[in-house]
Amino acid sequence: IGFCLDDTSEILVLQQPGQGTPVPAQLSITTGEISPLPYDPNASQDRQMLEHLQGWQREYGTSILYVKRENFQALSGSIEIANVFLKIDDHDPQNISHCDTVNCGQPSLSPDKTQVVFIKASP
Repeated sequence: IGFCLDDTSEILVLQQPGQGTPVPAQLSITTGEISPLPYDPNASQDRQMLEHLQGWQREYGTSILYVKRENFQALSGSIEIANVFLKIDDHDPQNISHCDTVNCGQPSLSPDKTQVVFIKASP
């Protein structure tokens, strides 16, 4: 999901034990160790946090990285495509994926904020 500002070798992930509900955890890139984070499925704040983590919008200081669904007209009719957008400070959001005929998602920004990675579906 994201990296730790204090230690970029630690990232926040969602771990799904068996067929259960995903839970937040911390993954050490150095050791591969996954440490579960406190989560109470009965607490509304924790459930709301999990819902946010499962979404595709990420905030990195004054930068916002998100997925936006857009409708386009194709020969076969109207199609919906998901593109990745990046909004920095007060500038207009920019489509950085340009997924013309396929969906893109699961974006993440590098710790130095110079690169974005995202998943692009097969055509």
